[in-house]
Order: sequence, then C-alpha cells, then structure tokens
Amino acid sequence: MRKLNDLDNDYITLTSRIYLNYPQEKILKDFVYLAELGQINAIIYYYQMRGRSKLKLRMNRKIETYIDKKTIATYFEKYAYFNKLSAEIRLLKDKKTFELISLYNNKSRELAELRDELENNYQKCPNEIKSLEKKFLIKQMECELITAELRGSEFVKILKDICKTAEMKLNSPYINFSDRLTILLQLKTIYSKYGVILDGKWNEKLLVDFGRKIKSAYEKNPDDIDIKYAFAKYALEVNSSCLNRILANKIFEELANRNFSEKLSKYIEKKIKKSKNIGKNIEYTSLI
Repeated sequence: MRKLNDLDNDYITLTSRIYLNYPQEKILKDFVYLAELGQINAIIYYYQMRGRSKLKLRMNRKIETYIDKKTIATYFEKYAYFNKLSAEIRLLKDKKTFELISLYNNKSRELAELRDELENNYQKCPNEIKSLEKKFLIKQMECELITAELRGSEFVKILKDICKTAEMKLNSPYINFSDRLTILLQLKTIYSKYGVILDGKWNEKLLVDFGRKIKSAYEKNPDDIDIKYAFAKYALEVNSSCLNRILANKIFEELANRNFSEKLSKYIEKKIKKSKNIGKNIEYTSLI
C-alpha cells in the first residue's frame, strides 16, 4: 500500500481546512504553493478553481507545465488533465465544447421535463399524450445527435480513459484508503454528469463496500493518517450519520491544525520573501 509522503500530508492538512469551512481565499494560496511543488491532488484543485467566477485565480505557468497531454500516464495525472480541459472550457478557450456541453445540458433538462410530464399526466386525452410523445421523441433525437458529436471530442475521450484507468487503479493492492475513496467519489461525479454520453452507470455498491472496509480499518488503527482522513471524508461525504459527523469534524480539526512539512514551509517562506523583494524594487524604481 502506498505510503503518504510529506506533500500528501500537506494536502490532507489543507483539505481538512476546507471541510471545516476555512475561507477559501485564505487557503487557496497555500494550495497553489503545494501545486507548484508538484503535489498532484493540489494541481487538480488548482484546475478546479481556475475560471470560477467567485475566485480570481491567475494562470500559473509553473503548475501548467506539470500536466501535458503527451506525458500523462497515471490515473491522477489523467484526472488533472481532464480538469485542465474543464478549466479551458469554463474560460471559453474551447468555445466549441463549451457550446456543445451547454446545449446538451439544456436539451437533457427539457427531455427530463417532458418525461415527467408524460409520467404525471397519463390521464390526459389521447391527442395530448400523442403530442407530448412526439415532442419527447424529437427532443430525444436532438440529445442523441449532440451526444454523438460530444463523443468525438477530446473532453469525452479523456473521460473514457479516466474511467478505464480508474478500474485498473482500484484493483491494485497497493492503493491506499484515501486515494481509493477520492477515485470512487470522482467516478461517481463523472457518471452522474456524463453517464449517458459515456454509456456507463455508477455502481453505488463500490462506496458501500468501501464504507465497511474503512470503518473496520479505522477501528483497528485509528491513529493512521491515511485511514483516519479517509474515514472522516467518507463520514461527511457518504455516510453522514450524527455520530460519524461529530467524529469526522474532530478528526478534521486535528488534521487541519498540523504544521506544514519542512519542504512546503521553506518554499512558502521563499516565495513570500521573493514577493517582498519585488515589492521593494517596484517602490524604489517608482521614486526615480
């Protein structure tokens, strides 16, 4: 089983602060610093924040160089690349895919409304039912045409590759608990959003089985960082019973209050010092 390194632990510290509702702007800088050091989950978080309307996160060239289409190989690298594409779509750098996804979402919503109308109004007269059925078939055909076009896009191709790679990763005996849960939750989100396009369906049993395993592991080894973090994350995101939620918050408080690793601490100190020096230079030159 893969052991957590210092930067993985820093990522857990920061994500624990998210679960405790620390101000996002306050911890975003630390996530960027961690991503600059190459921590893959922090890189993913960086891309997830890029292009969000409430946050002004500029493009970071150092982070951008870590994820390249030609070099991605592992599951998390592929997932990071997918989030990179998603950020480009949000920022309208890929207008075609943005328009296709927007159109697909609108047509799918209209199709769902027609389906509900058909199911809830079965007592209507035959002519009204036929009219609704005709509208439904037309809308269904429109959705299928958009879906067919989306399936040829790089966005959907990388999604399919992610799902395939995830299956292999989850079957590995070397994957740790926190990585396994992260992948399961990411797959659940992917299938809930793009299941129709991917011709796939989420299997909730995977999370149920994980729940049994992580509970047993936590009872046997409650001091293991990987296990306790995965247990708390599962408790809040999947099984939010009152007792589990209270315990999860206690775990996150403990993890969030830790100091950063020496590597990240020194890097942050270096970046802050460099930033202050740049500020001094700007102030000096402005006086000339």
